[in-house]
Amino acid sequence: MIHEHILNYTRDFLNSDYPVKWAAMDLNAKHRPEHESANQIDNALEHFLRQILMEQKNLVIFLFGDHGDRYHGNYTDHPGSFTEIFLPFLSIIIPRAILRDHPVWEKNLLTNSHRFMVHYDLHHTMKSLMHYPDLDQVTGHMARGSYNIFTQVIPRQRTCAAAGIPNWSCICGGPQVLSPSKWSDRHIGFAQQAIQEINSKHSKESLQQQYPGNTNLSTPCMDITLGNLTNVVVYKQEYDTHHYTEHYRIGFNSPQGPAEWEVTIDAHGHIDSLKQMTRYQKYDECLDSRVSIEFCICKQFPFGTP
Repeated sequence: MIHEHILNYTRDFLNSDYPVKWAAMDLNAKHRPEHESANQIDNALEHFLRQILMEQKNLVIFLFGDHGDRYHGNYTDHPGSFTEIFLPFLSIIIPRAILRDHPVWEKNLLTNSHRFMVHYDLHHTMKSLMHYPDLDQVTGHMARGSYNIFTQVIPRQRTCAAAGIPNWSCICGGPQVLSPSKWSDRHIGFAQQAIQEINSKHSKESLQQQYPGNTNLSTPCMDITLGNLTNVVVYKQEYDTHHYTEHYRIGFNSPQGPAEWEVTIDAHGHIDSLKQMTRYQKYDECLDSRVSIEFCICKQFPFGTP
């Protein structure tokens, strides 16, 4: 399986004859459609970690996800699932000798484990470890407002804005899952706006603008239409005593495909993110190379196809 090749390659790299090394690997077994798919790599990952920690005594390992999981079967009707998606797993394996030599680092790490930590902080910290033991000597690009979680303490009152996290991806202030009885024409209008954005990606005007010398403006990508809304979630972030920002995460489907979609949009109709939730690799055989496969519905499949 592909994860075995990734683990073997990473192990060979880390054991290469070079004084300072940094490696990143992506194990995406959880993206497979089978239930418990992530468990398929448990034994191989455990074996890899035990081996590499025995071979590299000064290795620090960060295990984390790019997002959390939605644990409820029908995640669209439970606010906990929308919360989990913003809270990815993180675990750090550190040699005991390093913590014995630097007890303040251990104290900071324990404190920061209960603070609002973001990916910018992990990037800052990983770069600093390349300069061990002089972690404060880190140079190069780092996000403004990021923290080294070994040598610094993240403030208790840190906000999404201070951490560089956009409002539409902020765990604070939500989520509030609206029942279907509270869905309005405004929410339908936001979904329609998302559909217009999807269709515009393969429109003649768009293709002509992207490829001005190409006279072939035909495309296998279908225009999609709105089927039904599937969920509406509201996020509100207060930025002073009487004012707040409001974002909506709206799920909807289209009979073309058929396909499931999700748009994140603010109260003024500005789209922050737009994605197809159904598996779109199945369109590979008919897609238009000028259009992102995610937005090119070029074949009709039976209802229920993932």
